Order: sequence, then C-alpha cells, then structure tokens
Amino acid sequence: MKSRTVKEGPGSPGKMERLERELLLALAEEVVLQLRNRLMEAETQHPLESAIRIADFQERLWCIEDLTDKIRTQVRKETNL
Repeated sequence: MKSRTVKEGPGSPGKMERLERELLLALAEEVVLQLRNRLMEAETQHPLESAIRIADFQERLWCIEDLTDKIRTQVRKETNL
C-alpha cells in the first residue's frame, strides 16, 4: 500500500499543488468560521464560567487565522508570478 504523503509525478516531492492548497485554504476558512461561532456562543451563554474555554478557543482561532493568512499570501505570490 502506498503512502499518501509521498507525492508522485511532476513537481517537487512534498510540494503542495495549487488545487490542494486551495482546498486546504477553504477548509481552514470553514474551521475559522466554526470556531468564531463557538466562541460567540461561549461568550454569550456563560461569560464568567467559561473564561478558560474562551481563551482556549481564541488561541486556536488566532493560530488557524495566522496560518490561513500565510497560505493565502503564498497563493497570491505564486499566482502573480
């Protein structure tokens, strides 16, 4: 059975194809939306009781948003070449 992490065919091994990157970017954006919704729910339902949960969600959200922005910037650079 072949490993899914090994890239066969043209291009550099391990280099993400444009469509793969666009798919991951779309998925990351959806995750960001879901985390934002859960964060808003936590803040409105139990603002005092869930301070740790809110901080955890915020941290995860910021990390994913940062990675998403980096990927988006890289995609723009590659499409403008």
